[in-house]
Amino acid sequence: MRVVLLRGAFCVVAVWLLLLWHFGLRDDAAAAPTVTPTSFDGDAGFGSLPELLPAADGLWQPPRGGAASARGIVLILHACTHSARDFWKRAPECPRCTGLAEEVALRRAIVAAGFGVVAFSSANRQSGCWAGRAEIPAAQNALAAARSRMPSARRVIALGVSSGGAMAAELAAAGLVDGAILGVAVLPPRLRTAALPPLLFHFMA
Repeated sequence: MRVVLLRGAFCVVAVWLLLLWHFGLRDDAAAAPTVTPTSFDGDAGFGSLPELLPAADGLWQPPRGGAASARGIVLILHACTHSARDFWKRAPECPRCTGLAEEVALRRAIVAAGFGVVAFSSANRQSGCWAGRAEIPAAQNALAAARSRMPSARRVIALGVSSGGAMAAELAAAGLVDGAILGVAVLPPRLRTAALPPLLFHFMA
């Protein structure tokens, strides 16, 4: 298990660098795009995942070069009291989306860097928190739906904050992802001696 620790502000511009350099995508680094505010519509092309239950709010978005160009897929996992709809602004494709500023910026940075994004909401809509291993089947369905739309994607990374970070670790332990980024989260005790793929921990300063 390779572990990287970071402190400081959650710099969304650096997210794609972390994905490239810590999860085996170094060969693609030279092709990393230069992103300017006018060069890319970070909200283009997203849609729902009808394969998932309606309450799961399944959403996906291809990278800036289109679905066929995806270097990998990033599964973004929200924190407690939140949902997948926070990562996209309200639009005809998602009339119930809320589009929170930091979540939207994070998702835009990922797709601008050439990675596809998939998200779904936790089953508990009262607390918004994740239920760990009980939600692995839903994650499998979401990733299968994303892969069917972006078959060229080489790797899958889980990125979660707080409760979502703990869920990302569960997916890593289950072998569903090639690595995980845990924001403001720690490994569940039973996973601390488990064989895991590369993990990156980020703690706010």
